[in-house]
Formats: sequence, structure tokens, C-alpha cells
Amino acid sequence: MRRFWLFLGFWLLIVPLVSAQSESTSAAEPCPAVTNTTVVGPPGTVEPSYQIAVESIYTGEVVYGTADSQGGFAVDIVGLPGMPMHVYSARSITQAMRSAGELPPGRAILLKAPDTRPIAFGGQLAYGMGTWLASGDVAVNDGAVSATLDVTFLAPAADLGLPFTLVGGLGLLPLTDASGIPFAPANADWSPEQTASGLPILGAPQAIIPIATAITTDNCVDAENGLMIFSLAFQGYVQYIPDGLYQWVFDGRIAVADSMAVDWYANRLLGTGGKGPQSTSQTELPATLNIGDVQPQLLVAVDGYLSDGSPVAMLHSVTYQPNTWIQPFGELALEARILAPWQALLGQFASMQFYLSGDSGTVSLPSTQAHIEWNGQFYILVPDEPFRPALENDGQYTLEGQVSLNIDNVRQNALFSRAVVAAEPLHLIPAVLPGTTFMVGDSFVPGIYSQPALNQLDGQAEITLTFYPLSGEPQAQAWTLPLQYSVAQTPESFRFDQPGHYVVEYEVSGIGPDGRFWAGSLRTVGVVAQPGNHTQGQRGVVGYGGNQQAWFDMSVFPSDNPNIAPVIYPPAFSGDVAYLPDEADTGMQPLLTSPDASPNAFAIFSAVRPDVRLRQAVMRPGLELPNLIWRNDDLLDGQIGAGITGNRNGDLALLFGGVVDESSVSGYASLAVITDDDDSVRVLPPFQQPISNADDYLLYLPGTVRPGQIVPLSGEIAVSGQFAPTLPAALNLIATSPSGAQQNMLVQANDYGYLASENTLHFDESGIWQITATGAFAGQTSAAAIDEAVSGGVPGVADTFAVYVLPDDAVLLTGAQPQVAPGNPVVLSVDVPEGWTQVSAHVTAATASQQLDTLSADVTSARYSYRYDPNQLSRTFPNIEPNGTGNGTAASDAVWVTIVLSAMDANGQPVFGYRQFTVLHDRVE
Repeated sequence: MRRFWLFLGFWLLIVPLVSAQSESTSAAEPCPAVTNTTVVGPPGTVEPSYQIAVESIYTGEVVYGTADSQGGFAVDIVGLPGMPMHVYSARSITQAMRSAGELPPGRAILLKAPDTRPIAFGGQLAYGMGTWLASGDVAVNDGAVSATLDVTFLAPAADLGLPFTLVGGLGLLPLTDASGIPFAPANADWSPEQTASGLPILGAPQAIIPIATAITTDNCVDAENGLMIFSLAFQGYVQYIPDGLYQWVFDGRIAVADSMAVDWYANRLLGTGGKGPQSTSQTELPATLNIGDVQPQLLVAVDGYLSDGSPVAMLHSVTYQPNTWIQPFGELALEARILAPWQALLGQFASMQFYLSGDSGTVSLPSTQAHIEWNGQFYILVPDEPFRPALENDGQYTLEGQVSLNIDNVRQNALFSRAVVAAEPLHLIPAVLPGTTFMVGDSFVPGIYSQPALNQLDGQAEITLTFYPLSGEPQAQAWTLPLQYSVAQTPESFRFDQPGHYVVEYEVSGIGPDGRFWAGSLRTVGVVAQPGNHTQGQRGVVGYGGNQQAWFDMSVFPSDNPNIAPVIYPPAFSGDVAYLPDEADTGMQPLLTSPDASPNAFAIFSAVRPDVRLRQAVMRPGLELPNLIWRNDDLLDGQIGAGITGNRNGDLALLFGGVVDESSVSGYASLAVITDDDDSVRVLPPFQQPISNADDYLLYLPGTVRPGQIVPLSGEIAVSGQFAPTLPAALNLIATSPSGAQQNMLVQANDYGYLASENTLHFDESGIWQITATGAFAGQTSAAAIDEAVSGGVPGVADTFAVYVLPDDAVLLTGAQPQVAPGNPVVLSVDVPEGWTQVSAHVTAATASQQLDTLSADVTSARYSYRYDPNQLSRTFPNIEPNGTGNGTAASDAVWVTIVLSAMDANGQPVFGYRQFTVLHDRVE
């Protein structure tokens, strides 16, 4: 690796300045300054006659206006010609905004001038109390750097008559390596650095290379208008810097007389009332330096899937992107996300062309120019001519295309070819919780549950586990299983015999009783740790600089910063419990620590509820990435059952993870409990306080053998599940058949609460089986030894829960189509087949997290009806959304309701009928 030598200065955060005397000029006439520019949107920029909000990307300045009848506009804004803008539009800005002065919701058009000279940029002063604007250029000749920047301060709240010294720093931010592969910026969800399994390792951004420092005391002050104008002249060298594409970066500092220089933004010299967030003046200029004639590769993704041969991997922080792209029926909106923001801001002349082919032929989008939009998180390429091909029939389609963008004056292309499956989407609930922390010697028990339950017998599940041991080649095992009664599982497990990490791919598809095609896919990732090798979370509260604590209550800690945001780290010790009130700003920053980790180590982290995923990531140990914070009101990418308000009082989140290093793998698991909104954020050792509204201190979350599950006669099931808190508890399970015969099973969990039985349960009798599942823990915790065992059972189960074992000739029951009004009771009915007598109905209502209701009743009419009432149930289970707010399957918990009828037929023989309903907020399947 080449070393680089820098000619001038170090880029310091604080620069000592001795005996600096101001030579400011108090202008009798106003200082010559350009502080306003006219932003022009050509016709067609927005909808005709729409109101607009124009935001300066550099300064945050926002002005409002109205487009003309052609969709063009011209507005004046504080800034310089050539500065890039975000343009929001709405029929009525005032009605679209939540409060005065905000930007309207929705996307914004990126409006930028093509490669203007001089370059123009700027920022805020004193936490938003003023604005600075700068223009100039940077020249490099034979390694020598020269730059002059003319700077204007708009600081009406500052005393500009003070003897100021102004300092500027100029540096280079690496954008690509020598082969043109982009580096991941801060808070990116992609990376060129990958695990052996191809997962992106999120890491710290590239360090800025300091090039030159400029200092001046010459300035012109117009106190009446709050203006100060000065110039910064830079001289430096860029010798011995590795080949690559670089972006010029600037930061500014200010001092009074011989005081220490402080950042232009993070200071109170230029105004004391600023309320902006913590930040600095560091600004990326609209100018690059290409060393070695590097051609940067264009990074794009369509619906989360990368272009062909992409040199990077992408991570969806809520849930890992599965291999299979499943798209609901209807129009397919084709947009390409630009992964590296600098490519959007510096690129020019974008175009797109796509083809969608299927059994009915090929639909093509003629090559069209594309514009760039900002969705609040990412830059998106959108074709100027709308292209929304329809997925009218189920089955597989092929999407092919090309995205082009001029980067650094060179046209770069990204090719795309991907299979798309058109189907009704299934939500998948794996028998092993996503991210489960295994230990060497543990077994993975394959199994998957579908939401909705399809009442189908011809569905199929593909489960593929790939294990990446620390040494040796990857090991893969695949299971092809029938989907029966919405469940696919087998007792044929995979045993981990050495440490490493694993990836599981689940794919399920099938035809529903009405002929609709359904499909779902899911990817999960986790570690296999060595016994006794534990990693840790992090003590305390995010952003607190004092002495952090492993156990605390934010009602009293930190006492010297009572207004700090209620965002905490995962508990420091495995087995501990975090209590998070159901408030919108309450959240958690994923972070796992390993003090002795090598530079190549990576941490895998998963925060999951039993029904949905909250956050999943692969990152460097000890690295704090704010974009991974999850909060209780996150909508979780609209997963089925996520809830319109995200997490609710009573929800449990399992926090799994571990650190994979060159010669070791350490494990981690803890618990987060969502509590009432008037509670306090706290972290405690286990068993100090209940973890449920039913005052449970220990819970067993079944993976296989769940409440209300239908099992085919003669089925064999290995028992697996997870304890909360995440401790090595023991499970005592008793399965009682209809005849009273019992099968007993005692299963010990690993250090992180996961368990899997070596033996299986044999369901050899038709009828209603009763399952008793009781966990118990005694032993060492993070705080103390527990001598008297703590016991607990399955959430929502008082004593036993029912499993329905049905013969092959069980009848799929029919009934009236349920009428759904979200938040109101839903009547679920089945008709009793003709000739049946001595009919009994057996019902279980459950989510993936808990049993909600169970009953048995005699049936004396030709129809049996069960009344599912979310309002009533939410009084006992407050994590069930009660009021029907929102639309679609993500708005409230997905609830399975299983109805089984047992009876005698006309010949006096026992018969069974079943129907599995799934309540999906505003519809029932």
C-alpha cells in the first residue's frame, strides 16, 4: 500500500491561534455580496399550478411559491447560482404540511445546475442562527493544489465587530478505490466489504485526507445587514495519494483574537439561540479529483435488488432481502435507487430502459431520460415517461434493463436482469426465530408457518440452510417439505459442529382454495458461538457522555442530563432485560462490543418480535450507526402484522447476535419488553420485574408445536423454541392424547435460551391433544445466582393449549364469507356437514406471539360461529390493535383462528372438519 505525503498542515478540529489581530473593515457602504439567487424550474418540473416548497440542500433554507400553468416556476432564495435544491410540490402546501414551516410529505425533485463554475456551496452558522455561502474553484496542476473561496456570513444575531480570525480546511474524501468500486458513506445500508456469505459489513466511512488550511483576518463587515465577507486562499499538494475518485471537502472554524478556533456551525459566537442538531460545518463540495483516471461504477438497485455483477452487497435494515423477488399483482412501478448519494448529486444525463417478459409476451419501455427524486432517505431515478407494466397473471416474469448516468463526465451503465414472481404475498413465521443465537452442538430444526393460513394441501416449502464455519468450506442442507395446514416442518435437523455463522432461505408457494397463487420468501442470519464465549451489548444511554451504567432507570439516570432522548443500547449482558415504554421517541441503537476484536471481525445483530423483524444488520463491533436505530413507532417496512403504530405495550423483542472473528465466535442474546407509555426506560437483570402484563417472569415461545396448530395424523415433530429472558432454562413438555396417553419431554436450552429436542413427539391419535409446556430456571444470571427456580409457560396459556391432530380424510369446512369492519367484531362461521351428529367445536385464536383465546362447545345447529373481537381481546392483550385504524395487512396483528369440528358421521364413525381463518386487519383469508 502506497504512503502519501502532505505538504501543508493538519486538518484540526480546534486550531490554536496566537495574537491574531482582526483587520475587519466596517463598511461605510454595504460590502459587495451576492446572497440571493433565483431558482428556475423548467416547464414540467411539477404539476401545473401546484404549490411548491424549494429547499436548499446545503443551507436548509426553504421558500414557497406556486408553479405556472406549465408546471414551471421561478423563486428567489438565499443562496448562490448553481446550488442544488429539493423541490416539493402539493396541490395545497398548507394543507399537506403537518405544521407551519415544515416541508410537505412525499418526494422531492432534485434540481441542480449542470457542472457549474465557479462551484457554490454553503451551510448554517451557530446551530441554525445564520447562513454561510461560499464560491470559488479548486485547481490541481502536477500535484499542486490552489483554491480561493469567497465566503459570505449572513449572521444577523452575531456581533460582527469582534476581531475575528477565519480558518478553512480543505481535504479529500475517497469515493472509490483504484478499480472504481465506491466506498460506502456514513450510514449506508450497503458495503463493498462482505462476509463469506455475501452479506455487507457496515462500517465507518472513509477518513478524509487533509490537504490544506487557510487562515485570514481580513474581512468586510456590514453590521447593519448582518453580513461579513472574506476570502480563503489555499495552497497544498496531493502527492502519493492512492488512485481513486475523490470529492473535495471543506470545513470552517472561527476564533476571536487569540482564542481557540471553533466550528462555524457548532458554536455560540455567531448566535446563542440556535436549536439545530449536533453537527459540524463539514461540507462536501460539488467537485471531484480523479487520480489514476478511474471510472467509477454506477451502483443502483431496483426494488432493493442490485444490478448484475454489482461489486457491493446491500442490507435491508429491517429484514434481509431474500433471493426471490415476490411482487403482488397489479402495476409494477420501476424506479432505480442510486446507492451512493454523490452519484446522484454529481451525476448528469440519466436514462433508463426496461423490458418485462412473461408468458403473455414482452412489454418494453423505450429508452427515456430520467430525473432524480429524493424520498427523504435515498435518491431515486424515475423515468420521465411513466412506465407501469401490469403483472396480470400469476407466475414468473423476467425483468431486464439498463440504467445509465454520466459520472465524472463518463457514461456509466448498470445492467439488470431478475426473475419476478407475481403472487399474493405470504408472511412467513419461521420455527426458529430470525437471528437465533446457536452454540456449537445445537441443532437447527427446519419449519415454517404461513400467514395467511391457506387451507391448502398442495403447497410447498423450500428451506435451505448454509453454514459458514470459521474453517473449512461452507456446508449446505436443503429441505423440500409439503405445506400442510399452513405449516411445513420436519424433525430432520442440522447439527452445528463448529463455530461460524449461518444463513437460512425460506421459500413457500401454493394455490389457495379459490385458485389464487400465493408465495413468500424470507432470509435469516445468525451466529453459532463457542461455549462460554460471550460478547456484550453496551452500557447506558445513547449520546450520554458521563459514566454509563449496565443497569439503570431513566426516571433518575442520567441525573445530570434528564432531557436526553430515550434511546438506549442493547443491554450489556446476555440474559438482561430492557423495558421500553410505548412512546414514539423510545428506541434502541444496535451495538455489540468486543474489545479484543481484530479489524476483520464483524458483528451480526437481530432484533425480532415473534411475528415481525425490527432490525437486522451486519456491522463492525463497537461501531455506532445511527441509521440502524429502531423506535417503537417504526412501521417496519409494512410487514404483515407489524401494526399501524409499530410496537405496542406487551410486545416482546428478542435481541440476538454475536461477533465473528478470525479464530472465535462469541454469542449474545437479551430481551426488550414494550411497556405502558407512562412507564420509564430501564435495563435490569432478569427476574427483577415481570416481562408481561400477566406478571410472568419467564416465558416459553414455541417454535414448533404451537397453540392451535393442526398436525396430520402420524406426524412427528421435534420440539424447538426460545425462552424469554434469554437464559439456559429447562422445558418440561407433556403431550396428552385424546385417550389420555402422555408423552413427556425434558429439553435444556442453550446459554441464550434456544432449545431443540433430540427426540420427537408422535401424534398417533386423531383428536384434540393438550400440551403442557413449562419452563424453569435456576442458576447464575448477570447479577446473582437464582437458587429457587423461576417458572413460566406459553404467553396467553393458563395451563394447557390444544393441538389438533387430523386424519387424511378430515373435511375442509365451508361457510359464509366473513364481513370485516376493522376494529369491530368479526363473525367466523363454518357449516356442519350433512349427517353429522354429536358435533363439538374447538377453537384457538392466536398470533405468532401468543394465544389469545381458546374454547370448546357443543354445536346444536347447522352452523357454528365464532366471534373474534379485537376490542375485547385488547383489554387482556394490549399489543393487539383495537380500533381498526389504517388500511392493509400491515395495520394490525395477523391472527390465526382455527376451528375444528369433531363429530360422528351417518355411519357412527368419528369424523373431523377444519377451517383456518387468518384475520388480516381489513380482510379475512
